[in-house]
Amino acid sequence: MSNAEVLRHLRAIATSHGNAGYSEADIESEIKNILNAGNFLNERAMLQAGAGDGTRRRIDIEFGQLVIECKKKVDPKNISQMKQDEDQLRGYLLTRLSQKGGYWTGILSDGLHWRQYRVNRNESLELISIFDIGTAITDTRQFCLWLGSALPSERDLKPSADAIEARLGSTSPAHGLVVNQLLELLDAYESSSELTLKKNLWKKMLRTAFGTNFDGGNRLLAEHTYLVILGVLIARKVIGYENLNESPTVLLSGDTFKVRGIFGVGEAGFFDWVNDLSEGNAVLYDIAKSIECFDWSDIDHDVLKVLYQSVIAPEVRKSLGEYYTPDWLADKVVSELIVDASQVRVLDPSCGSGTFLFWAIRKYFSDCESHGQSIEEAVNNVTSHVVGMDIHPVSTALAQVTYLLAIGVERLSHRSPNRPMSIPVYLGDSVRWEEPESNRSSLFASDDLVIHIADGQALFDEELRFPMEVASREDFDSLVSEIAQKASDRERFAPRPPIRNILDKYVSDDEIRSRIEATYNQLCRLRDDD
Repeated sequence: MSNAEVLRHLRAIATSHGNAGYSEADIESEIKNILNAGNFLNERAMLQAGAGDGTRRRIDIEFGQLVIECKKKVDPKNISQMKQDEDQLRGYLLTRLSQKGGYWTGILSDGLHWRQYRVNRNESLELISIFDIGTAITDTRQFCLWLGSALPSERDLKPSADAIEARLGSTSPAHGLVVNQLLELLDAYESSSELTLKKNLWKKMLRTAFGTNFDGGNRLLAEHTYLVILGVLIARKVIGYENLNESPTVLLSGDTFKVRGIFGVGEAGFFDWVNDLSEGNAVLYDIAKSIECFDWSDIDHDVLKVLYQSVIAPEVRKSLGEYYTPDWLADKVVSELIVDASQVRVLDPSCGSGTFLFWAIRKYFSDCESHGQSIEEAVNNVTSHVVGMDIHPVSTALAQVTYLLAIGVERLSHRSPNRPMSIPVYLGDSVRWEEPESNRSSLFASDDLVIHIADGQALFDEELRFPMEVASREDFDSLVSEIAQKASDRERFAPRPPIRNILDKYVSDDEIRSRIEATYNQLCRLRDDD
């Protein structure tokens, strides 16, 4: 990208803006020059594309599912002219929607003012993002990042904090488009029993974290869903998985990671409600396009923390008491407190998006290297040395991805084949704040790992038990994942499928098998109880 060239064309527009002899065709020409100078266009872009509706109308620029309409002047104060311009853009978008389907967006621009729109379910035009450059142009970086979010055609961008915020944060076209789509779906499917269940579980978990004053509305759920889906798709890129053409069920189920022997990342949860909707595919692919421009192979900070802070409004984070430690401080604390990370175990019991985990993992690998350990050995053992937990479902999902990012694409490629890796970042209450005192000391108080849970009627009145002989094994997470999947895939009140084949892979002792089967039956009963 040539920022100097983009700046030159923007200044040419600013100099001539408002001149009587400066025509709409001149504006269109300069905007095309801007798009070309910034490497925003490629062979998929169509210039002066016919509308294809039986008229002679032509779309100035069509790129993917984006239409750009160039105007001599975009002035929101001129209400009648704005209505005329917006009606024209709406007509183009409705035509493309009827011809090709999917989600289309449009931009009105005079070169200095850029306004992005979408057509909602009611076929009304909805403004989703604005970037005003002004005439005193000195730097084009933020503008190029904004436009790149609307035209995701670049590749190999470094995921710096600024780039992440501009491309994916709350003021970006990508965020505006997807969150509005998610809000629309939440409203349209409000009566869905599955969506209602997942929304209530999400609220319940966050009320446990933030108290009874928490009142989660659709806006926050949409933003949380956007963040988690972004995280899962980024994690797919980290493990080298490029195919985004699966169904939403596969994309958000964790199956992509499990087939590669990685557990505890991208698994189904509150935020896979998009799976249940016919329009889910298009939303997921819009999110996927937004991350394609970045090179995720070498990360030097907790990028998902930056993403979270740029999406969730400061006043919301303040009301929930959320504060994220700066990377420089986390790095300093880890460096000073952990002498040799390869010889100790590190737990962050309130890990947030994983900032301390990120730096603990990086120090672990550095210390392993100083001891002459091979990359393969260090990668195979990292999950035994750095562990995290958080009660916030979004933070936990993001921290699981941060864990992978901290290991890095190159190191992951050295992992021993056929050796499972369970990312040890868990959704749970490390303080066990709401649990009765009598239960708080019972986690390891018997021959079983005992987990007290809620069944929707009262807190902590149910128990799930796992024999310690199994819970202490490296493949425990994969066993839990398999029996939980078996229980949840079964229709409510249907016969309980046997789990003999699963147990055969993990245990042979008849007594231990019987105790695990009892837990499996408990999971099935909880499934029946919704």
